[in-house]
Amino acid sequence: MPFYLSTIGFDGASAPAQVLSMVTLAGGVSALAFGKVIMRLGQGLTPALGFLLMAGGFGILDWVHSMMMINLGALLIGAGFGLTMPTFFAIALDTAPARHRGLVSGAITTSIFLGQFISPIFSMPLVTTIGYEGAFGVAALILVAMAVAVGTVFHRRSRSTVPA
Repeated sequence: MPFYLSTIGFDGASAPAQVLSMVTLAGGVSALAFGKVIMRLGQGLTPALGFLLMAGGFGILDWVHSMMMINLGALLIGAGFGLTMPTFFAIALDTAPARHRGLVSGAITTSIFLGQFISPIFSMPLVTTIGYEGAFGVAALILVAMAVAVGTVFHRRSRSTVPA
């Protein structure tokens, strides 16, 4: 984010800090609402909603250059992240045997950190080829596809396990 903001004229340290704080704030708020959301939408539609929110945020970043709209995109990304992360922990811990729950939660946490480490290896060539905005657009499309896939797979699974 700091490199992107610099390319569009926001060179100071406060702009990236502001955007990242929006992600964190929205993520925390939506994570607090997670329990109510998953009770209403279920294990399939909750992460699908999270992916769609993130897609909307990246879609905004693909098209705008004002700090107000960039912050809105960051809020959507954070809100989506705040719904998807608890969902996957809940699903994994619900399905894991009690003796493996520590390992499972550690594996999910490790995958999050590895993803943060590995993502520049994949994203920087994309940014070099099509620019930041193009990379944000590709991320938005991937997140929409993930929303459809996760919503479909987990929604079917949760419906098929409900007794008739």
